[in-house]
Amino acid sequence: MLLSDHSRRGLVDRIAIRLPTICVRPGRPNLAASGFFSSIIREPLNGRDAVLPVSTDVRHWFASPRSTIGFLLHAATLDTHRAAVAAA
Repeated sequence: MLLSDHSRRGLVDRIAIRLPTICVRPGRPNLAASGFFSSIIREPLNGRDAVLPVSTDVRHWFASPRSTIGFLLHAATLDTHRAAVAAA
């Protein structure tokens, strides 16, 4: 909230991004709540069965580590001044 308020006042230049679950995490499954999403992809690639602990109608947004880097680089190059002028 502080960043939003300072950005609105023109004291700082900022951008907020919302990242998805990052799949596929290497290594063994962990206890992260979203860890099973990585398992759904990773385990069959390793010849193992994967357990889906949620309903098959669940929809979830996820991305690869490479795509996530692309998201961050894109956000870093956005012209926030132009967006602020357009919003005013």
